[in-house]
Amino acid sequence: MLSIGGHTKDPSESTQVKVFDTHTCTWSMLETYGKPPVSRGGQSVTVVGKTLVIFGNKLLESHQFTPLILSDHAAAVHAERYLILYLAGVHMLCVMCFDDLHVLDLQTMEWQQLPDLDMLA
Repeated sequence: MLSIGGHTKDPSESTQVKVFDTHTCTWSMLETYGKPPVSRGGQSVTVVGKTLVIFGNKLLESHQFTPLILSDHAAAVHAERYLILYLAGVHMLCVMCFDDLHVLDLQTMEWQQLPDLDMLA
């Protein structure tokens, strides 16, 4: 089991990844590579192959439009290529409500907003 955390008010703090071994009931730090993301809260973490994709509070770099969302969303991966985001929440600090479905192609880093879910029914 993985635990991804590190939410503090100090922007110099980075996110940590810890592993819980269910056989020994012990925690350990997972070795990570690259520049770790800054501390954040309200994010989703999705496993894509051997990579963890973190979305929320800070937005992913893409070649075009990026959904306006800081937290209160659900994420899933499809075909090890597409990050699917459902934005449905109202964050207590936000004044907007969402009911949107977006897909990020992780190979091209291009976003697509899908039609309204009510239209698909």
